[in-house]
Amino acid sequence: MFTLAAAAALGSATAAGGAGGEADDKAPTELALVKLEPMAVPIVDGDHVQGELRVHLYLSAKDPASAGEMGPQMPRLRAATFATMMDFARLYASPFQAVNSDQLAKKLTAALRKENPAIHEVLITAVAAKPV
Repeated sequence: MFTLAAAAALGSATAAGGAGGEADDKAPTELALVKLEPMAVPIVDGDHVQGELRVHLYLSAKDPASAGEMGPQMPRLRAATFATMMDFARLYASPFQAVNSDQLAKKLTAALRKENPAIHEVLITAVAAKPV
């Protein structure tokens, strides 16, 4: 599970570039995080709700200007996040085992980049699968 400090450190390390001083073309030049409200989706097995997948996350934008422009796009970004989480919960989540947060972050990043290419990556700060 990431903490906000770990997410900030990850973003700072990404922004610093490679060891040779060359910046990655896809890496943000400055840390620009946009917080999404916490989300929860049911974990369903067949016709039975087994639990709930809860996630707290931030979007790392490619630059501060892009982060500032995400406000009006929030309904679309939240809808894409919800749909991706529902799919992940159906296929990979269980209230009886740890959630693969790396796999979830990759799936969320791919889905949200389709909605807004200025999103560099999704940073998960907390994730839990709880039984009902």
